[in-house]
Amino acid sequence: MTTWTAKPDPGADPLLGLLPFEAPGVRAAIASNLASTGHDTHCGQCKKPFTAARKRRGVARVTHIDAGVLCYTIWVLCGRCLAEMKRNGGKVSPLLMAEAREAAEAGLLALTPARGSA
Repeated sequence: MTTWTAKPDPGADPLLGLLPFEAPGVRAAIASNLASTGHDTHCGQCKKPFTAARKRRGVARVTHIDAGVLCYTIWVLCGRCLAEMKRNGGKVSPLLMAEAREAAEAGLLALTPARGSA
């Protein structure tokens, strides 16, 4: 199971998660934004680190609404994982869908105000 830590990301641009992928330059802008924040060190699907042989080849994104809150998760993919996603009709794998759901739940939990006293 993945452990999630909710913290503000000063370099992330939240607008990039809402723009359509089909618009010119959106995928490149998302990839460069992830590179500037340091979130592109490994493939989102296979979790292998990017090296001279394994390069960043694409971006995948899942946008959904949980508890009335718009959530999105973005991954940088290597060539093998991007080709696998394209063979699957452009659909994100169930593994990444589960990861997006867990991240959204962790984010919603972090937004929930604490009640009671300690």
